[in-house]
Amino acid sequence: MQHTLEQNKLFYDALVSAYTEFQFLIIMVWKELNDPLDSISPRLSKAEGALEVIKWATAEGKLQQLSDALIKEKPNNPKVKAYRESLNGTLPQVLPPANFETFAVPQNWSGKASGLEALVQKDNRLELATEWAAAMKQAQSRVCRIEAPAGTAVGTGFLVGFDLILTNCHVYRLIENQPAVARFDYFTENAPGTEYPINQPYIAVSTEDKLDFALLRLASKVEPARGKFTPKAHEFQRGQVQLILQHASGNPLKLGIGQVTMIDDLHGGVFYDPNTEPGSSGSPVFTMDWELVAIHHFGSPNGNRGVPLAPIWKLLAKEKHI
Repeated sequence: MQHTLEQNKLFYDALVSAYTEFQFLIIMVWKELNDPLDSISPRLSKAEGALEVIKWATAEGKLQQLSDALIKEKPNNPKVKAYRESLNGTLPQVLPPANFETFAVPQNWSGKASGLEALVQKDNRLELATEWAAAMKQAQSRVCRIEAPAGTAVGTGFLVGFDLILTNCHVYRLIENQPAVARFDYFTENAPGTEYPINQPYIAVSTEDKLDFALLRLASKVEPARGKFTPKAHEFQRGQVQLILQHASGNPLKLGIGQVTMIDDLHGGVFYDPNTEPGSSGSPVFTMDWELVAIHHFGSPNGNRGVPLAPIWKLLAKEKHI
């Protein structure tokens, strides 16, 4: 791949603009080009780092791969769009084969033999629609908006006992030592939901730099029919569907849908791309079949991060809280 002088400038500007920190550019190269960039210092500024990455890609013959990866990961960034548009006149046009014909289903069609359909994502199995909808309805009833005082939303939480809710530590800091409630069944603007006062102080907590959770007790137990979540050990894999039930921006309960983008084995986290907003902190994260697997931790333009529930559950069990 060869750039014009103008394209060189646009490419450099796009790399600098697309990532808020140089380390996120390093992560992208590691994910998409399978190179940890050990030869480049991660302490460089964004501007210095972007230049070194371009030099590295040019020397390694990976400029095309780097360009494709940037466009794939940050297609909506204005400077990435400008760079992509500059390539329009130089990208080869791909034409269909001269003997292209419309497929027709054979008279003796067989699902196994035809190849017209396939399980493209084997970890994301097909679900029976009625059962899936019923499981979602049950999950919705166990998610609450955390408020302090009543009516002022600060985050999201969820039931892990008939009088126990889990949320983030940084959400608890916003309600500490003041009257707070958990509002369940807040599904529409016209439905006030069901309030349960939250007792103070917390039962168990792990700070933001660790597992970022707070286990809180309600002043009274919820009705047994509502049930509670019991997470299971889960092996995260890239591409797995992730569902997040959340009170985004304090609004009635919403569903974010996306997939796992990266597993952070070093720090024990998982990155995914469902949309979230302020107020989504503390939300439960599910697999496609509504298995509770993580608690939403924080979000940024470069990705959303959750904390797997397995280590949290292990700690709570060890301390005999559950």
